[in-house]
Formats: sequence, structure tokens, C-alpha cells
Amino acid sequence: MEEYGFCNNAFHENMKTPETDFVGLTAIAIDLAIKNASNTYDYISLLAENTTNPSTKGAYMACECAYGIVKSSFLTGLGCFNRKDYAGMLEAEHDIPRTQANCEARLSTPPTPNPLADRNRQMRMLIAMALVTGHEIPQDS
Repeated sequence: MEEYGFCNNAFHENMKTPETDFVGLTAIAIDLAIKNASNTYDYISLLAENTTNPSTKGAYMACECAYGIVKSSFLTGLGCFNRKDYAGMLEAEHDIPRTQANCEARLSTPPTPNPLADRNRQMRMLIAMALVTGHEIPQDS
């Protein structure tokens, strides 16, 4: 249920009108995903800069790269979206879930808590929101 609340709040806090369609919802999801990916990228950069453990630093650098790709892919998708090239948008965003999951896997090493757990969880939900709403846009729009 936590995921439903997050998604519901994210959409409702950013809707310009109650009649927002799938195009509008997709715009909201992409915008929030880009902001989240950018903030997480910056946070990971700080973590990498401030750690002295070589294996942790390597994991952070891999995550930094992954979030750079996530951000870049969403920006490419946004460009397609703005041109109403929804198929191109979906293609640009297709590999984002796998790329983001790569970061998650690298930092999931118990007993050490993952410092990105909450950020990764939010990013997963934003990715799902963007992909699901994007797939609902009629391709002849």
C-alpha cells in the first residue's frame, strides 16, 4: 500500500487539472523521475567522494554511472515525448529498470545497510509510473 500512496501523492501533487490524461500523467512521471535521478546521482557522487573503502567506492561509482544512464535515458525520453514521439520515448526508457536495478544489486550486501534503499525504492516507483502511463498513451496521439 505504501507504493500506492507514493504514486497517488506524486500524481495528485503535480496535476494541473483533475482531468489530466495519460499524456499529462506521463509528463509528471518523467519530470519527477528526472529530478529524482539527478538528486540521487548527486548524492551518490558525494558518497563516493567521501568513502575510503575501495570496494564501497567501486560500488558507488557503478551506481553513479547507472544513475547517470537513468537520467540520460529519461532526458532522451523527454525529448521524444515533447515531439509526441511516444514510441521513441518508450524505446529510450526501455532499459531503465534494469540499469537502476544494477545499482541496487551492488549495494545490497548484508549486514551493511544500503544507504540508497529509500532513494532506489522511490526511483523504482517513478520508473514504473513513467513506463505504465507512457504505454497507455495511444500511439496515434
